[in-house]
Amino acid sequence: MEQIQTWKDALTKVANTSGWDLQDRYESSVIQKITETIFNRLHHRLSVTYKKLVGIDSHVQEMMNLLGVGLNDVRFIGIHGMGGVGKTTLSEVIYDRVSNHFEGRSFIASAREEIGNPGLVSLQKQLLSQILQETEIQISNVHQGIKMISNRLQNRMVFIVIDDVDREEQLEALAGT
Repeated sequence: MEQIQTWKDALTKVANTSGWDLQDRYESSVIQKITETIFNRLHHRLSVTYKKLVGIDSHVQEMMNLLGVGLNDVRFIGIHGMGGVGKTTLSEVIYDRVSNHFEGRSFIASAREEIGNPGLVSLQKQLLSQILQETEIQISNVHQGIKMISNRLQNRMVFIVIDDVDREEQLEALAGT
């Protein structure tokens, strides 16, 4: 009986929740707004775990100032230093905080491990798949991947983090620099 009452209470609560009204707007714009709202609520809960990291807030704030989110230009920022000092953690925190402000986003972890043509093509596919929300990305070589990234991401607001880069060709293949 107690479990039945719990279900009744939950269903009553859901039934009393107000919905979204289209108000003569396109369904797609309302769906986009609902998605953003849900993502922001989830995002806020997930980001709380980083609050326990001692001393990270000043580094995050410094990076946020450098990023200039909302400005209409291209930014490349490098974080470098000895291993184990928190570069990846800092990148993850920043990604979590700002990625929802962009049309597309991608976090490429451990780029250093993917050396050579097959590895870079794999990273290019991963990047495009994450940003475009497509699963069947066909790239046969690095040069084709560079062109596809340039063409498909042109005129789009995207946020890309490439972690653990140790070679210039990794940046060239993934960010066209």
